[in-house]
Amino acid sequence: MCLARSAHGLVPNHPIFRGPFPVGLQFDEEPTPANYRHFPDGVALPATLPVWRVDTTDYTRDKSLQPGAVASGYGFADSPDAEVIANGINSKGPGGVALGRHASFFLWGFAAEPTRMTPAGRNAFLNAICYVQRFDHEPMLVQRKASGREWHVMRAMKDPATLAQAQKDLEYVRADGRNHVVDDDCKALSLSNRNVALLEHCIGAWERGEDVERCQRLLARYTDREFATAGAWRAWLTANHANLFFSDVGGFRYFVRPADAKTRARESTTTAGGAGDAVALGMSVLEAEAKAGSVITIAVRFVHAGGWHSYASVPDDSPYRATSLVLDLPAGWTTVGHWSLPDTVTLAEDGRVQTVEGDAVFLQRVRVGGAAPAGKVKIGVRAAYLVCDAERCLPPAEAKLSAEVAVVK
Repeated sequence: MCLARSAHGLVPNHPIFRGPFPVGLQFDEEPTPANYRHFPDGVALPATLPVWRVDTTDYTRDKSLQPGAVASGYGFADSPDAEVIANGINSKGPGGVALGRHASFFLWGFAAEPTRMTPAGRNAFLNAICYVQRFDHEPMLVQRKASGREWHVMRAMKDPATLAQAQKDLEYVRADGRNHVVDDDCKALSLSNRNVALLEHCIGAWERGEDVERCQRLLARYTDREFATAGAWRAWLTANHANLFFSDVGGFRYFVRPADAKTRARESTTTAGGAGDAVALGMSVLEAEAKAGSVITIAVRFVHAGGWHSYASVPDDSPYRATSLVLDLPAGWTTVGHWSLPDTVTLAEDGRVQTVEGDAVFLQRVRVGGAAPAGKVKIGVRAAYLVCDAERCLPPAEAKLSAEVAVVK
């Protein structure tokens, strides 16, 4: 949720730029976003980029507009049914995919409605609708289970001492939960795990009785097959060699592409993508009882899943949204001071942005109404928030919470 109005890195001869409606691509120069320098593929970019205006305006110019959405480019197109058509100016990095396709789904990341698109952008939008019809009902070959290996290098940029080694190890990286690790077995063989030569080597070595245990580990690790003999592995590889492909995002393993795309089977399970999977919210009153005129403390708790964060404070020109907590108090009750923030972490790509991670509690003091009658009283809070990880942001979310306090005489 951080895409502005302009695209860059286009595939200019792609069908959506060629018809049926005329597009006529024209480019302007725009300063390269400063945050791009924090990414391996952004370090050497020139001072300006040639950009194509898709929308006439965006959230940086009109605060009433929502930011557009990009997908991480790392691993986006490592499946034969996925393609990157254009990147876009955004706060995530130079590889953010603004226009792309995965099977029958088309990503049009730009946020403006057609009346606020440029004429060329509007025609490309219509062409995209026509184009994706070709893939109607085509199931996905892979679904997201891991992040692309380039994030291993991206994370190493925070520690220059490890960057060079991370770049050398890129072809040996595999997923380990949400993190990446170097596969020492692949590294010992000096063979990339995404090159089919690894499978050929392992089967051949097994046939010769050489390094059998390592080869069996690697074959099991990077495929979903279980064959008892090297001969069975050889027969499988021979039969499927032409249709094999490796996918990082699919779980760092080899897949077999069916010859008929219309009959492809779904080979992996769907990963949940709602905000509820990234953060859980709760509310409580720290005092079990309170007297009229006394001060109580309201606690709103955000429990972020590993790798996810929300935002404590952001500058006005940021696409991110700071968490908003609005209390719904009984008549005569008032707040005392402002919300107390939990510990924050500075966002690596923008030092002006403060994020909140892990188990975080916001506190607000409230004075009970002087004429509050005895009995249980409900207090509510409306929370509006945005959760992101290093690769993506989920849609902005809202939640209504409540808690009770007993007013006593």
